[in-house]
Amino acid sequence: MLPILAHGVLRDILVELNISHAQCDFEADNQIVAIANHLQCPVLSQDSDFYIYDIVSGFIRLDSIDLNCLQSVKPDGRTYYYLKCKIYYVSNFLSNFPGIDRVVLPLFGTLIGNDIVNIQTFETFFLNMKLPKMKSKKLKVSKRHIRMVGLLTWLQYRSLSEAVEFVLSCLKKSNRDAARELIYESVNAYKKCNTNLIHYLSDKIWEEGTPETESSLVTYEGYALPEWFIRHFHEGFLSPFFANASGLHRVFLQVQVEDANEPNTYLCSLSLRKVLYGIIFSVQSLLVGDHESPKQDKLTRLKYVEEHGRNGNHIQKSYIEPSFYIEGFGSVPTFVDLPKLDIKQKRQLLVSALGVNYDKLNSFPDSLQLLVGTVWFWIRNATPLISENFLNAFIVALIVLDVIKPYCSGSPNSKSSILLDKCVFLEDYPSLINIQKCKEDFGFKKLLFLKPEDVKTVEAKTRKYFRKPQHSSARKFVVSVVHSLNQFQTCLLFSLYLNKLLLEPFISPHAERFINGTFMYNLTRELQNVSTPELFVTELLGRNSSVLSVFQTLRYKIRESISSDLLVKVDAKPAGCQSVKKKKKGTNNPI
Repeated sequence: MLPILAHGVLRDILVELNISHAQCDFEADNQIVAIANHLQCPVLSQDSDFYIYDIVSGFIRLDSIDLNCLQSVKPDGRTYYYLKCKIYYVSNFLSNFPGIDRVVLPLFGTLIGNDIVNIQTFETFFLNMKLPKMKSKKLKVSKRHIRMVGLLTWLQYRSLSEAVEFVLSCLKKSNRDAARELIYESVNAYKKCNTNLIHYLSDKIWEEGTPETESSLVTYEGYALPEWFIRHFHEGFLSPFFANASGLHRVFLQVQVEDANEPNTYLCSLSLRKVLYGIIFSVQSLLVGDHESPKQDKLTRLKYVEEHGRNGNHIQKSYIEPSFYIEGFGSVPTFVDLPKLDIKQKRQLLVSALGVNYDKLNSFPDSLQLLVGTVWFWIRNATPLISENFLNAFIVALIVLDVIKPYCSGSPNSKSSILLDKCVFLEDYPSLINIQKCKEDFGFKKLLFLKPEDVKTVEAKTRKYFRKPQHSSARKFVVSVVHSLNQFQTCLLFSLYLNKLLLEPFISPHAERFINGTFMYNLTRELQNVSTPELFVTELLGRNSSVLSVFQTLRYKIRESISSDLLVKVDAKPAGCQSVKKKKKGTNNPI
């Protein structure tokens, strides 16, 4: 399973490394081929559909790339570096099956099954086709591969129309018209490769007022979406979530590891999604009013978003009503007018959606505000409640991932850091005086002073928490810890989406700078098993160390705005006493 924040992390890294990129409206295969041929580049993917497309510079499967960087010398004496891989060309493939016309190859991809056609559709055709015998004592050949070789042999010296008519003759008469339409839709999809995204991959800077290229992004009723939205979507700034919510009124909530006995991890972020839906639906409310009423079968989807998510051990469909009013802000702005809001209005909308106090949030540095606001929202809405152990592990992870590891690796990157650019390392500023006084009276408006020796000590002590946990009958997997983390990830996901939709009134934190599931799971489990968790954290970060000072300040500032009854209090246990859990109905059932 891919973590739900992976799409955003990938996009953040592309921007950080200044790599050109673009995002397609929906299905990407055709546009990828068109772009590859335009730029005369191979395609890198795991999608087997690319074996069928006519890609001039070839197709490289990602799993064929050897990631060990190799070095060689050109004839002119210049050194260059490369990755070893295998490149597939359609022409080489066809040379093994003389007599197959290139235009017939899309039919091969269609009959085998692809994103458009289910492989079972033409089962009766394969029953009528003589398959080759491919038995070997050393090689086990699958039924699917036998079918592929048999189909390629059968397609030799046949025209496209001739082959299609034979395939249809094997089907029931009542199914032939629909099957013919499906076949040609699939075949044409391999041939019609156009793109409207080339200018996003060039060095040309976008100028305000430049007309947007044609896009299939529209509202559920077929009305055009704002140009600013389409541009930011194609740039990858806005997630595919918005295309599904606005164009289809249907959202599939990505799968996460959860405790099946607890509510869906997405439940705690529902109010944020309702606000997002309210803004998205505002386009429709403006445009639909003067038009003919929709048919009854569309009425439900017109008013609600159809969400698909877990309920117990099953996937369930539910209809979510958008929120058009936010307490503390008022009516949600229309989709069209969002860019016209000033930054103060956008910030007020977001903090009102999160239900947090803006003045308290403003006491944090800009780089921390959205993250802290999301943490407060998460703790207030989490079911079951978050434990103090987990919150402490979360704060330690933030410090270790954002400050400790980058500093110790010698590659600090303050551009995407949350805390690093706020920290001063004493070895870099030997002339600073009265450090102790600065420590005593600093808030987040002051600099955080760290001693390099403290940082290196903590790095060595925390290294073990990045190792994959070993589970056994004596040390079982604790799904409740992962469930809590995944609840937070849903809250962060939709607060980031809302921040992006508002064109980032707050700095969007990079998730990879403070989330590491393995680290947080291992440290939380450690804290659950020690007699005095508070003392353990103190020893881990070093008594009286500068790192401990940062931890204590962060925890104090976060805790002061959280009601004490929203966190599960962790009492000190007598030495040698094992952690005792409250008995619950059901079993510890991960899903």
